[in-house]
Amino acid sequence: MAEDALHDAFLLIYRDIKKLKNNESLLPWMKRVMINTSLKMLQRHRKIEYTDEAVKIDKVYTFNPMDGEHIYKAISRLAEGYRIVFLLIEVEGYKHHEVAEMLGISEGTSKSQLHYAKQSLMKMLKTE
Repeated sequence: MAEDALHDAFLLIYRDIKKLKNNESLLPWMKRVMINTSLKMLQRHRKIEYTDEAVKIDKVYTFNPMDGEHIYKAISRLAEGYRIVFLLIEVEGYKHHEVAEMLGISEGTSKSQLHYAKQSLMKMLKTE
């Protein structure tokens, strides 16, 4: 699915690049096209659920804070709605109103999803 999203995004970029007026905004524009294409593909293939209900965490991981692989694994175990909002806000740097618009959810839902994503990550990454 990732390869299909990349392919579709580059086709859109190639088709619409002549509409770009400011060359300095090329990278942010390409990034936005890629994210939007990926989100549309996810929504087509499966329903992303956004919920305020707590997700049960079965396993707590102990980790070395210098080992990013453990953090990556924990993020990948988040519920899909939590993971998407977390990555868009904390990794990609989008604001809640932008995420809400991209995902077709309210700003409050975006904030709630981020809150629960962080809570879940803290439980999963808790050191003992």
